[in-house]
Amino acid sequence: MLTVLQIKNFKPESIVYRKSDMNGLYLTIYPNGHKKWDFRYTSPASNKRRTFRVGDQAFMSLSDARSEVIRLHQMISQGIDPVDQKREVEFQNQQQLQRQQKFDNRIKFFQLYHEFAGFCTTSFGGAGARWTDYTRQKHDERFVNHVLPEIGELPVEEVTENHIVSVLLAIQERGTLSIRDKVKQVLNALFQYAFDKQYCNKNVMKFLPESIFVKSAVNHFKHLTTDKELGLFLRQLSNVHASFEILSAIYLGIMFFLRPGELVGMGWDEVDFTEGVVTVFSSKIKKEHIVPMSNQAKQLLMSLNHFTGHSPYVFLSSYGSGRYRHISRDSLGNTLRRSGIDYIQPHGFRHTASTMLNEMGFDSDVIELQLSHKISGVRGVYNKAQRLKDRKALMQAWSDHLEQLGMSGSVLSGL
Repeated sequence: MLTVLQIKNFKPESIVYRKSDMNGLYLTIYPNGHKKWDFRYTSPASNKRRTFRVGDQAFMSLSDARSEVIRLHQMISQGIDPVDQKREVEFQNQQQLQRQQKFDNRIKFFQLYHEFAGFCTTSFGGAGARWTDYTRQKHDERFVNHVLPEIGELPVEEVTENHIVSVLLAIQERGTLSIRDKVKQVLNALFQYAFDKQYCNKNVMKFLPESIFVKSAVNHFKHLTTDKELGLFLRQLSNVHASFEILSAIYLGIMFFLRPGELVGMGWDEVDFTEGVVTVFSSKIKKEHIVPMSNQAKQLLMSLNHFTGHSPYVFLSSYGSGRYRHISRDSLGNTLRRSGIDYIQPHGFRHTASTMLNEMGFDSDVIELQLSHKISGVRGVYNKAQRLKDRKALMQAWSDHLEQLGMSGSVLSGL
């Protein structure tokens, strides 16, 4: 249980960390010093773990947060999911806002942004949420920092191409091209939405002078394409000096070919030794992604469980300072570079697996499913069954191939 003095003394770190109180209540401390109350619970609808933002610690005392959690537990006991109810309220608010705006098209840009963000985050319109809560949070941060201070108070129909160019060039001049591109992408969808809703008479994004924008460099992640290259890498990897957690993450990164962020954040609650699968949430396809374990991967995970099974995270960081946190995604690439292995990046494991599995003759749809890529059209409908049997065979064959090329057995057994 937390105390008022402890809460006051918690200092921001370089990453987000959490402190547990009671009954599922957590205090989340952000690097900018903000402290938020969060509630972790099991959804009565889906039986899955979810997080509900209770409030801001600056405006909500410990006793008030505990009282709110008691109220939330009462809701759950009645079969009501707090997150779902919050989204329903947002949906109703969006409908009310729509009704109000029918009588006045002169809505301001900041109002349009919040309406559009609500449209994308809730199942508003019946097509399901296009943004996850995390995606909404990141877009909010970008618009609050870069867009709304400049044009937020302007009526939507008065926003011109020059306004947008000024905003985007200001971001570009700071050297943050990736942020510029993400803001530009949202603005394009936002103004198309505004045009369709008759809030403005054109999508100003279609009239931007593209020649004035610096093109972002295409990031081709370093990867391997032949057995000879992969074998050399695996043999060099057996001589790398690093913690067992980081080495295990690199080996499982090769075997699972997950996105680095999905890999390092893997929790033990996502690992099912009985079924022989790991289930992670894919940020790209916005749903759960199943990863069948090969015998080698299962052996390594069971060895790793002896080291980190007491924590929520599979790849527990040794720099926790008394709290649990997973290793960073950068630690994998940094470890390889320090060891003189600069010809491949962790994200390149995915490209390597894709290239070589196709050359080994596996069904391309099975490979794409295991890469958690979206498959459209009739093939996508056919593959909704996820073809787990085929994917299990693929993952076992891939680990066998890696072992034949030189994947170290000493690491798989726990050093």
